[in-house]
Amino acid sequence: MPTYDFHCNGCDSDFVWVSGMAQMDEAACPGCGAVKPDVERIFDKQTAPMVQADIIPYFDHGAGRKFNSRQERKDWMKAKGYEEVGNDPTYMGQCKELLQRCRDKKH
Repeated sequence: MPTYDFHCNGCDSDFVWVSGMAQMDEAACPGCGAVKPDVERIFDKQTAPMVQADIIPYFDHGAGRKFNSRQERKDWMKAKGYEEVGNDPTYMGQCKELLQRCRDKKH
């Protein structure tokens, strides 16, 4: 049977609730008997819910199209001859220099 960590705001104590997921909303503090909303589930790094960004389609404004995964975007960029640079300070510095030169030419 799964265990879930909870914190009771009523008596400021932590406790473990042993139940199936369907009964998780029925968690009650063994110390004072408090229930939701006074009882909150505690998440740590081991129990935090996982969100997988690759399963959510997203629109990339730079590419002008929707991608279904990071890998799909990476493959598309490679096929087009593009290279992802991210927040590389060297690259960002080069962009700022180029932008400044373009501005200087206009004046």
